[in-house]
Amino acid sequence: MPGADPSTRVEPGFASFLPQPERRLVAGLDPRQGILSESAAKLRHLGVGSTLTFSTGNDVTIVGTLPDVLMGSYELLVDRATARGIGVTHERYILFQVRPAAHPTAPELAQRFVPYLPIDVPYPVVEVRAPGETKYLRANDREAPPIVLKERFGEFQAQPDPIKAITDFRDQLARRGIDLIIMPVPVKPSIDGHKLSSAASGSEIEQSATPSGTTGAADDEHAGVQVPGARQSSDAPVSSNTRRSADQSTMETPAD
Repeated sequence: MPGADPSTRVEPGFASFLPQPERRLVAGLDPRQGILSESAAKLRHLGVGSTLTFSTGNDVTIVGTLPDVLMGSYELLVDRATARGIGVTHERYILFQVRPAAHPTAPELAQRFVPYLPIDVPYPVVEVRAPGETKYLRANDREAPPIVLKERFGEFQAQPDPIKAITDFRDQLARRGIDLIIMPVPVKPSIDGHKLSSAASGSEIEQSATPSGTTGAADDEHAGVQVPGARQSSDAPVSSNTRRSADQSTMETPAD
């Protein structure tokens, strides 16, 4: 979600990357207005005049759309003031143009930008991309943009608890008459070289080489998910009735 400068309405060089009439659209962007990428507009079935309401309570009115490539495959373009109002404050990347007479290498350019990084950046490394070297000029361009994943799998709210995700998936399958059975896969034992010293106790080496994951299996059992081979508790509501095979076509669309 890039942000434009509220004083000039666009970044000094941002409009120069856009052809007309897209350049005029961005230049005319006012506070609390936004421009969606074409993929984001299609995914959410939104158009000009639609309103996005964020968890901060701020509303953004959509005034147009841009091709994904012009927005770096980000989903929404707003000015900086609006970006701060919806919680976007982190500078992820910059766009720049090299003077026609200059021919610097990518490593040379990267070194020129290092002094401008915030002092609290743990790994002060700059990567430079030229047009044609990546599909989208954006941060983390080695990974698929989130909008691509949303188009394929749908949009969802992430949360850090895997048990909640598993039980939600179980409930989706149950509505289609399918039982979810989780098969634990033992992890490969790992050896930490620094613990092979004669100063390390035997318990340290033994603990380092012991596979983990049994706690997660027990938690799944208590959540009502079948985990064959896991230690079962007498109060775990485990079902043993498999009503439909998991390889049937209903597995292809487990979510509504």
